[in-house]
Amino acid sequence: MIHCSELTKIFRRNGTEVVSLNRVTLEIGAGEFVVVRGPSGSGKTTLLLSVGGMQRPSAGSVTLAGENLYAMSSSERARVRATRVGFVFQMFHLVPYLSLLDNVLLAAPAWPSAEARTRANELLEQFGLAKRATHRPDELSAGERQRLAVARALLNRPDVLLADEPTGNLDPENAAGVIGHLADFHKAGGTVVLVTHGQAADAVSSRVIRLEQGRLAAD
Repeated sequence: MIHCSELTKIFRRNGTEVVSLNRVTLEIGAGEFVVVRGPSGSGKTTLLLSVGGMQRPSAGSVTLAGENLYAMSSSERARVRATRVGFVFQMFHLVPYLSLLDNVLLAAPAWPSAEARTRANELLEQFGLAKRATHRPDELSAGERQRLAVARALLNRPDVLLADEPTGNLDPENAAGVIGHLADFHKAGGTVVLVTHGQAADAVSSRVIRLEQGRLAAD
């Protein structure tokens, strides 16, 4: 499903080069649940964004479902992101003035169709948010907001879920609930790549890898 070859990312800040990823080669098979751990600054988020087609590497390549992401145009890459990849972030990235339903529908690649609206309502029901579909995100708890973010990521039935510290702002109970939803997606055949500091997902993961100073330290 995912193949990274010699993946390198260098940032230039105030005339200084900072190596975030250093020749990372990694294979993730379809249907795997991979946990990526490492200290702050080890390159975890950079790896996730590169795999998802959101951050062009300085060198190396990323192939997703047989397509070389950075050999294609930006519009082609956007198509792959919209149809194959769902993103879940620690800070939720919800639009505060939109309803829960409309926040889920933001993931629709075009003007939401009747099918997309039906799917969004089904997801709100699945995640226990159907009765609050017309509410706004600031009326939700942190756990509910993260559930909403996961629902949005699932709208287009992606092949891959990429999650960056999705439990970082949650208490243990809500964190376990979010991990459970990721595990359900995995059990249904989806591929999950989860960046985290903790070990809450280890029991449901296929594999744990570790990044240190931009290099793959263990697999």
